[in-house]
Amino acid sequence: MSVKLFPALGPGFCCVGYRKPTSDFQSTRRSQSSNVRATRTSKSPMTTFKLELLPATFAIFRLGAAAQVPEWATGEFVSITRTPDELSIVCPQGNAAEGTQHEPGWRCLRVAGPLDFSMVGVIASLTGALAAASISVFVVSTFDTDYLLVKEGDLKAAVESLSAAGQTITAGPTTQ
Repeated sequence: MSVKLFPALGPGFCCVGYRKPTSDFQSTRRSQSSNVRATRTSKSPMTTFKLELLPATFAIFRLGAAAQVPEWATGEFVSITRTPDELSIVCPQGNAAEGTQHEPGWRCLRVAGPLDFSMVGVIASLTGALAAASISVFVVSTFDTDYLLVKEGDLKAAVESLSAAGQTITAGPTTQ
């Protein structure tokens, strides 16, 4: 597996396992739900998606590696990730107990899915537009789709950048 840095996509952006096409080609794929159309050519990669803005404001929490998953880690959208170094939780920001280390004020854009596992460049096409606008992003991936979290203060610029890159952004449902 190779790792290549792509300075044009922003500082520190990398792509793991990228394989450059060996000849000009074009392929079009649609997900099962027709919410995604990915068109790629070796000369001009382009991937467009429908994104839904979730109504809640989220926080990203950090607990110790040995911590139990807390009871407050609930909601319509919650992500829990354990590594040898930490337990990270993304959930509505009003859920946490006082004194918990966290980064509040994140808004979430859900990529309409489900997305096929064979799709290439989903995150790169979305985060590239955000990186070009100097917008930090926290990404969560699930079996069916991807979620992009941006700081609430950057939301307007993120929507403008993604829209300018050909993405469609709509208000998401009040519940997922």
